[in-house]
Amino acid sequence: GLYKISNTGMIFSMRNNMVLKPDITENLYIRYALYNNDKKRKNYYAHTLVASTFLKDYKKDMITKN
Repeated sequence: GLYKISNTGMIFSMRNNMVLKPDITENLYIRYALYNNDKKRKNYYAHTLVASTFLKDYKKDMITKN
């Protein structure tokens, strides 16, 4: 993969070999801008990335709270 995520929401870029700096939204959510293989950027909330990575039964329509 292009990224690794910890269970605390920190994201490591395998391509750049560094921990990414998150954005903090006005609602105080932690958000990352990640790129796919086609170099298209998309924003993701850290709590949603953690849930989708570490919860076995995660579904996109689940509500996640940080």
